[in-house]
Amino acid sequence: MTTTNSLLALGNAAKSIANIMDALENQQRRLENADDRLLNAQDRLEDAQIRLNRAMHDGKSTAEDIADAQRDVDRSSRNLAISQRALEKVQGDVWKTYLNVGIQVTSLIASLPQLVKAINAVRNSTILAQAFTTPWVLALGAAAAAATFLAISVYDASDAQI
Repeated sequence: MTTTNSLLALGNAAKSIANIMDALENQQRRLENADDRLLNAQDRLEDAQIRLNRAMHDGKSTAEDIADAQRDVDRSSRNLAISQRALEKVQGDVWKTYLNVGIQVTSLIASLPQLVKAINAVRNSTILAQAFTTPWVLALGAAAAAATFLAISVYDASDAQI
């Protein structure tokens, strides 16, 4: 396996893992956001109902104030219904996320033999690189270079005598 293929296999495995984590985190965020929106809509409806009750019972509110408060209750009720449907949709989409994660896991498992080969290739390359950079190899290299230089000098000197 070439170094390029090894690095690609490692990169693909890392991407699969990142995709799995992203899908799960995004699903969690969507659920939390939909739940928060529902709670906020419930609070707004409760506040609107309190304002309507106060307007109806305080004796100081005009018909227009009561109509405004009723309109606020109606709007808050619609927003609550929308928020409930949005939460139900997000909850219904959970299975899609798990299906996506399952596909990513299956892909990752299928690539494990290539990944093992890639890791071994990278490990072997590292071992080979370490072997060529150890002091005794450097010393042998320097000695070989010196011997080569000496041999070329002797050859040149003998060639000059002829």
